[in-house]
Order: sequence, then structure tokens, then C-alpha cells
Amino acid sequence: MRPKEYFSWGLSYEVPLHYGLLDKATLMDQRYSNTVSEDSFARESLSIWSGNSKDAWLDSRRLNKHRSLLKCEREAATNLPDGAFYLIGVDVARYGANTAVMVVKVLPGD
Repeated sequence: MRPKEYFSWGLSYEVPLHYGLLDKATLMDQRYSNTVSEDSFARESLSIWSGNSKDAWLDSRRLNKHRSLLKCEREAATNLPDGAFYLIGVDVARYGANTAVMVVKVLPGD
């Protein structure tokens, strides 16, 4: 892992379409394909969470029931071990106050 060299950003189809990274005809073919449901297209291309797909490996309701915070840090550590870093993720809500922010301290090891 090299956190200073990579950035991951999940968005709807609009940004890659705007910059020519995605072809509109290809997008429309995916949207109206017999193999892609509306829910699947909404999740994958529109960034709209619609719950688990029927083929999901994990059931998010079951997973969330067992989630617990083992240790909460209120501020960043100043003396991280070599190779450690913080990973920040944000899922921005379109409506209301449902935006979720996640901060994870990554401690690489064997």
C-alpha cells in the first residue's frame, strides 16, 4: 500500500462521461441490458444505494447488527508506526442529513 500515490473516488457516471472516460452509448447499452436490473444500474452507475442485491455475498442488515466500535480515537495520532496511515471515506447523501463519513487507521502488517 502506498497511500501517497493513490486516490479512490466513487461517483455517478456523470464525471467520467464529462471527461470522456465513459462513452454515452456504452452507458445506455448497460442501462437497458437484459442482464442489468434498474437497482443494479442505480448502485453501479448512479451511486444510489438501494439495499443488497439478491446475489450479494454479505447481507448488510445482518452485518450492521453485529458492528461495534472497539476503540474510538478523537484525534489523529502523531506518532504512527512506519507504513501506517489514515483512510477517509465519505458517502455523500443526496437528500437530508444521511451523509456518512468513515475514518480508518490502517496498520499494515504481515
